[in-house]
Amino acid sequence: MRFFQDDARKTRVDWYGLPDDIGRPYMQSDAIPWEHMFGSRIYDRDEEPQEAIGEVYDPHPWRACSVPCEAGSGGLCGSQLQWQEGSAIADPLPANWPGTNVPRCCGLNVLACCGGLAFGRFGFGACHMTSTCDIYNPFGAAAPSFTNVPCQFVSDLPGGRGSSPLNTVAWTHYIDVDEAVQIFDGCTRTSSLDTLNYADGDEVRIPTGGTARYVVVWVSLCDDEGVVVKRCYLMRHSF
Repeated sequence: MRFFQDDARKTRVDWYGLPDDIGRPYMQSDAIPWEHMFGSRIYDRDEEPQEAIGEVYDPHPWRACSVPCEAGSGGLCGSQLQWQEGSAIADPLPANWPGTNVPRCCGLNVLACCGGLAFGRFGFGACHMTSTCDIYNPFGAAAPSFTNVPCQFVSDLPGGRGSSPLNTVAWTHYIDVDEAVQIFDGCTRTSSLDTLNYADGDEVRIPTGGTARYVVVWVSLCDDEGVVVKRCYLMRHSF
């Protein structure tokens, strides 16, 4: 999805099913009380030209819009102009509920919709959140190098506990960001050895403007359902 009038960046969107009279593009509904540009266009792709904002016509998997868990709903964020013409990068972000990345305009019941990925025999789930982050280069820099970077934020403590030898990387979370985002780890390898020399990479703060700090421990490219993203493994430094 392209949300911004003045920026070509794209944000991954997962569709969930709703009653027939809610959430259709270009239609007024109870959920969105005016025509808008941010509905699914899967049935328009052979007939309509690509719009500057809204859903991008790239190939993507069909999931039948099924809801993976008990999902909350309610609230409306953004102005009528933003829904119809897109946001600007400089537009202020709505205030969040304390300790979360959920805007107050969404309503607290949306917190119930955290689905999960299984971790095999560990039996834990992974909490996924769509958010934005600030990137500091290097770790501890006085000001961010990049702000308001869209990301998918995942808690991955069971998967990131590391192993012997001691210089194997460990992590608590990871984020997926666009392939073009400039974010780096600090790990190197000494010639002829099969172990890593660990060093702090960049610093990430999630959400944008927040106080929770993470150090980047490893960065790799990942094919996420046909879209190449940067997967950045993080160790939480402070909350």
